Amino acid sequence: MNKQTLGLIIPTCSDLNRGDQALTIETMNVMKKSLGIENVYMMSNNETNQCEQLGLKQFSCILKHPSRLAKKTSNLKYNMSLNIKWGIIAIGDLIRAQFIKNNITRKFMKIFIDKQTKDALELYEKADVVFVKGGGFLHDYSGGLIGAYTMYYQLYHIKLALKMNKKVYIMPNSFGPFKSKRIVNYLNKTLDKCAYITARESISANKETNGLNRNIDLYPDLGFFLKMENKETIKQYLKKEYNLDFEQKKYVGITVRPYRFYNSENPEERYENYKYCFVKIIDYLNEIGYTPILVVHTRAENTHENDEACINEIAGSISDKNKFIIIKDDNLNCKQLKTIYSFCDFIIGTRFHSVIFSIENRIPCIAITYGGNKGDGIMRDMGLEKYAIKISELEYEILKEKVIMLKNNENFIKEKINEYLKYAYERYNELINKIKGDN
Repeated sequence: MNKQTLGLIIPTCSDLNRGDQALTIETMNVMKKSLGIENVYMMSNNETNQCEQLGLKQFSCILKHPSRLAKKTSNLKYNMSLNIKWGIIAIGDLIRAQFIKNNITRKFMKIFIDKQTKDALELYEKADVVFVKGGGFLHDYSGGLIGAYTMYYQLYHIKLALKMNKKVYIMPNSFGPFKSKRIVNYLNKTLDKCAYITARESISANKETNGLNRNIDLYPDLGFFLKMENKETIKQYLKKEYNLDFEQKKYVGITVRPYRFYNSENPEERYENYKYCFVKIIDYLNEIGYTPILVVHTRAENTHENDEACINEIAGSISDKNKFIIIKDDNLNCKQLKTIYSFCDFIIGTRFHSVIFSIENRIPCIAITYGGNKGDGIMRDMGLEKYAIKISELEYEILKEKVIMLKNNENFIKEKINEYLKYAYERYNELINKIKGDN
């Protein structure tokens, strides 16, 4: 095998989403272990200081999101005016992107693009291999023109790499749901050209359920393999900054997020009910002897991705501020957050990588699932589907019942976790060997 020295990780990632950050770091590790990649670059237009400290270098997107020129930070819902603005921007982006993708017109386009984009394009040309980090970005909720452009946007950097005859490896992803058959066909044509495609749960791996009518090899989410920070260091940090008393108190980690409740007849009412469920469960956890810790797992400029916005609204509805603790340190990276979750007795997680981080530490979890197959699929693969609640079906009594069930079945849950983790590490080694053998 010839040693390859330059690899790219796509799509975009930053320090803001600690789950995506973990997937990017672990994708880098797979690249190094399997192909001996020396220099790894991640695509990003946001904060990357933490990722750079962990060994990654940054390069700019070539096709950027239309929101860069028409931002709306309070984006729990969109209006027609904003969609029209984004559509106009997207048309211009589409024309330019097509010229850049074309092997004949690409050199000509370098005259007109900004330096960051030009540098990114030249990095693409030099790259030995391109890896698509794990996650769940390949889906289609809307169909129509919006769905078509969204899929074009999500696939663009993959198609650009393929156009340059680069090998593309897709790390364990979730696929679907898909509303449009045309969009599925467009996606399948791209996947057909990739060197290797993997799924992170059996719903997305199975052609009977993934919407793609193709089987995909199944491997665990790469977030399971993230190494923790030193536990004693984090323990002292938590004592100093948040006065956590591990000798006298029991803690439950909670992650929440703003959510638009797609396809709901009353999305704003459903979101209010979602927050109300956590206000009530915080009261209940206190009654049974636990102190809830609300963790800002994902930060963002936009309200829709900023966990702190949701946490603040929940906290504002609770008069007794001694009933909970909020951890919102922007300086914490994914490894440090994973270590923080390890000190909890159990987790109630909407951000699914808070669940994955905790599972790898043998911490029982209740998952509030959303956004395709990832949560439901992975919990089912572990044999723990009874401890998953679809966000659209969340009610306080259901959540309370799951907490009681979890407390009554901790040994069973930990047995299931141990079984799955044994399988996960075996499959991880097989993934490394598969990629290594392919080169």
